[in-house]
Amino acid sequence: MKPALLFAVSGMLFSAALSSQPAAPASMVGSIEVKSVGIAEIDTTHVKVSVNLTLVPERSATLADIQLCAIRLNGLPAFAEPVEQEVPLRKGVLTSLPPIYLTVLFRDLTTVEPLRQMIEKQNVHVQGELVAGVQLDFAQKLALHTQHPSVAFPIAQDVAVQSTISDFQRSVALGALKMIESGLGAKDTATQYIPGAEPAWVHDVNVRTRPNLYWVDSTYSLAEGDKVFPIAASEIGFALQSGKLVAPSDVMEPWKYDAEFMGALKSGTAKLVKSETRIELRPANAAGAPMVNSNDFTVAVEGTPAQDEVTPISFGLSQVKVLRRAAPSLLAVITPRSPMASAGLAVAPDSVLAQDKWDHVALFRMRVDSATGERRIETLELGASKDGAGIHLSEPVDSAVFGSPIVTPEGVIGQVQDQQSGTFLPKMLLDPTPLSKPAVQ
Repeated sequence: MKPALLFAVSGMLFSAALSSQPAAPASMVGSIEVKSVGIAEIDTTHVKVSVNLTLVPERSATLADIQLCAIRLNGLPAFAEPVEQEVPLRKGVLTSLPPIYLTVLFRDLTTVEPLRQMIEKQNVHVQGELVAGVQLDFAQKLALHTQHPSVAFPIAQDVAVQSTISDFQRSVALGALKMIESGLGAKDTATQYIPGAEPAWVHDVNVRTRPNLYWVDSTYSLAEGDKVFPIAASEIGFALQSGKLVAPSDVMEPWKYDAEFMGALKSGTAKLVKSETRIELRPANAAGAPMVNSNDFTVAVEGTPAQDEVTPISFGLSQVKVLRRAAPSLLAVITPRSPMASAGLAVAPDSVLAQDKWDHVALFRMRVDSATGERRIETLELGASKDGAGIHLSEPVDSAVFGSPIVTPEGVIGQVQDQQSGTFLPKMLLDPTPLSKPAVQ
């Protein structure tokens, strides 16, 4: 592989399963700037803000799956919708990214001051990180040891707020904030605001959930000619009180869910090295040696994946079958050979599981810090509803949320499968079961 063929290798976020080195600054790829923030929609229940970004790339490439992570407006957390549109970049050419929309629900506010300042002063401090996938060819992905290369850009900027809403809408919104502030029952809250404060239900869910989240790292090998390339994928898993751990179904055979990699295998461009996929488990909130599937646990897929017909552009017109993540009760069940350190998440009561709608659910996103290379967890607050045999999320999420538990204030109800779908947990996972004895070494 010639160095010229690699796009900003030092700027990529290498999987921690293969490397613990911190990612290089996004300035290696280009500088990003928040050009404007606009109030796109506002009423008595929520405010929606558009964030417009520009980028002057130092290399040509195409960005996809763009999302804002850990985003805050004047210190207030906001939910950011991912951008599905692909964005081509040309070296040295100023490029405007599609608007990214942020939503703040008034029902979840612990203080109104950040929003009031934004509306009245028409200025806001935007802080967070933009993460985007980078489109590379198959050979470049092999060289980076990942199916999904990405790059991150930190954001910290004061920006003028542009508004298309009327004076009447603005006065209605300010009136709603005043009523919310009164309802909070603490008039001095506005002057004692702590950035990053969270609603009580989110705090309680975090305390119960985060000790039971795990990094699930899968590694397999592909051969191209006489060279062998390890490929890594990382996702979120979570422990249940039954003593089992739940993870996305693709942790066992990640290549079967990727059209490009399946196309390479079918065309003979690459060959799968025949050995068991190595799966490692690490507690998300603790350090230490990982648990490994060959010694410490067994893995089995529950449910039957659906198959899609996909034509991979890079490998001609032939069709290849890939597995689709979103199918009822489709997940990987991990059974430890000895008890895990975490107590496990409690499943929500039957009365909660039977609901057609949940106004409050928490999801969790896996992030890699662009400055330190450390993995972190971010909490997202959404709503959800029942959709046939599955769960429909009120807003779309990005791939870093796949595998997350869907947690209500009363307990976990399911697992995130794709951008806006989740699955309920099978009955066999809900009751405590005796663990098998450790394997004899």
